[in-house]
Amino acid sequence: MTHNTIRKTNNSNWLLKMGWNKATIEDPLKHILFMRFLGLSPEVLFNQNVGYLPFGKGPYPCLNPVCKQYKKQVIENVETRNSYKNKSPIGYFTCPNCGFSYLRRGPDTKKEDKYRYSRIVDFGDYWREELIRLLKYNSVPKVAKLMGTSHTTVYDFIKRLNVTKQLNQ
Repeated sequence: MTHNTIRKTNNSNWLLKMGWNKATIEDPLKHILFMRFLGLSPEVLFNQNVGYLPFGKGPYPCLNPVCKQYKKQVIENVETRNSYKNKSPIGYFTCPNCGFSYLRRGPDTKKEDKYRYSRIVDFGDYWREELIRLLKYNSVPKVAKLMGTSHTTVYDFIKRLNVTKQLNQ
């Protein structure tokens, strides 16, 4: 006697077996039932390339405040990986114009998610050049505001880049 009840705790749960247990072959009728439940036709299931897009379709925006392409959709590709902790998707985005690179955790749930990042991976050469240029004429707090970062980050880059300019306070 087979049990066709679908419960998480049921050891004979055919739906779980079908998805996870590769050693067991389930009845093809159950595959058809599941396909119909998902609203898929055999043509769509077997002929269309269905991809998982946790960050939506590209292009994606550059989020470097000093880039001429700021918030414009210029990033064509995203490299997606899964978090080793919670298996959520992580997208790596790099602007082809300025080299600014950021990551964000997904998946996106609303339109505004496209314009946020979780962490900056690399500020890019253009950002660093702009930092040096702005430091010649502005105080660190003003530069930090213009660059979209904290004054601590600006001081860190001053040390890293060996900028020997006398800072305006």
